[in-house]
Amino acid sequence: MGITASYKRITPQKFAEIQNAPEAAASFFKLDLDNLVFDFSNPQVMIAKLQDRRRNEHYFRLEDWHALHFLLTGESSLEGDTQTLPPLSNVVMGGTPTQFEATYGFVRYLTLEEVRDVADALSQISVEELKSRFNSSVFNAA
Repeated sequence: MGITASYKRITPQKFAEIQNAPEAAASFFKLDLDNLVFDFSNPQVMIAKLQDRRRNEHYFRLEDWHALHFLLTGESSLEGDTQTLPPLSNVVMGGTPTQFEATYGFVRYLTLEEVRDVADALSQISVEELKSRFNSSVFNAA
């Protein structure tokens, strides 16, 4: 199991609300995976929570995010100094950092306009095009 990127969809109003309340933000952004994964005393509850999260339309989890970033941008760098301009560079590592710490860096966000731009850009890329961009030698070298 590698590093997982987690995405949450919230309204601008909710985002403004949690930015002004650090306790609410910590609770909102916390994944509770530590308690979930290691609470083997009640596996049914653990499984139910995981299933609820997977069904939640406001939450998305991505495991192969680095590969997706590379296929979309052609760049292996995740440091934000990429040559690729938004919107495709915003798909995985874009957005504006917040004050809230995450496991690797800070929670980041996209504005509604940025989300629309990303959606438009992604809708113009087919699965076949992504497949054609993949070259295992180039990918492994990067």
